[in-house]
Amino acid sequence: MSRHMQVPKPDKCFHKDGIDVFRDLSACFDSGLTPEMGTAIATLRKGGYVFWIMPGVVDTEYWQRFNCRENLQEIEDWLLKQERSAEALAVIFWFTVAVRSEWLRLPKHTASKHGEIYGRIGKLCDDLSHALTETDDLYASGFGRGMMFAYMLDFLTDEEREPLAIAIRKEQSVRGWPLDGPEVFPRVTVETLLKRLKAAAEDRALRGPTHRQPRKHGAERGYFIRRMDQLLALHFGKKAPHAVIAALTSKALNDQTTPADVSATLRNRRVHQR
Repeated sequence: MSRHMQVPKPDKCFHKDGIDVFRDLSACFDSGLTPEMGTAIATLRKGGYVFWIMPGVVDTEYWQRFNCRENLQEIEDWLLKQERSAEALAVIFWFTVAVRSEWLRLPKHTASKHGEIYGRIGKLCDDLSHALTETDDLYASGFGRGMMFAYMLDFLTDEEREPLAIAIRKEQSVRGWPLDGPEVFPRVTVETLLKRLKAAAEDRALRGPTHRQPRKHGAERGYFIRRMDQLLALHFGKKAPHAVIAALTSKALNDQTTPADVSATLRNRRVHQR
C-alpha cells in the first residue's frame, strides 16, 4: 500500500452551484459510487447531515490544500494502521466538505431568537386551526362550504397522488379484492397536521439552537472539530486520535490547530443533537 495517499480531483463537481450528495457524488470519481463511498453516505445520514454541499465549498484550491503534504502524515498513518486504502482518505475529504458546508447553512440565531421563531410557529398553527373551525362547515373535498376537517389528500395534484394510486393497485392485485376506506387513503386532516407541526416546533424550541454562540471567535472551528469527531467515529467504528482531527481542522479551515486545541474543544461540550 502506498504511503502517499491522494484524493482524486473531483472536476465534475467544480462547476456545480451546489452538490447533492446522493445524486452527484457518484459522478465525482470515474470509479462511481464505490462501497466505501456508499458507506460514507450512510454515515452522513446517521450523523444528521442534510446532504447539500453549498456552492464554492469544494473547489480546486481546497482540493489542493487538502492533498498537500502538510498535516497529511497524521491522517495517512492513522488510516494505514486500520488497513484502510486511499479511498478512505477521499471519504474523509468529503466529510470535511460536508461539515464546512453545514456550518454555512446553520442559522446563526441566539437562544432567545431561536425560541421566538419556534414559539411563533406554534402560535400560527393554533391561529390557523382556530380559523378553520370558525368557517363552521366541512371542506368535504371542495364540495362543502367551509374549511373544517379537510384531508391533506384533498390538496394533492393528480401527479402527486399517482405513486399512492400505483401502490393501491399493487396491493389490490395481491389481495385479490378492491380496497376501500382508511386502508386506501391516509385520513390525515389539516388540523391534525397543524397539531403535529406545533408539537415539532415546541420540540425544536426545547432543543435550543444548534450552536449557542455562533458569532463567537472560533465558533466554526469548535463546530468543525465536534462534527468531525462524530462522523469519523460513526464511519470508522472508533474515535479518531485528536492529532488526526487537528490535522483535518488545520487543512479544512486553513487555521492551524493542535491536538491540545481539539482536546479542549471536545471537553467543553458535545454538538447539540438535532
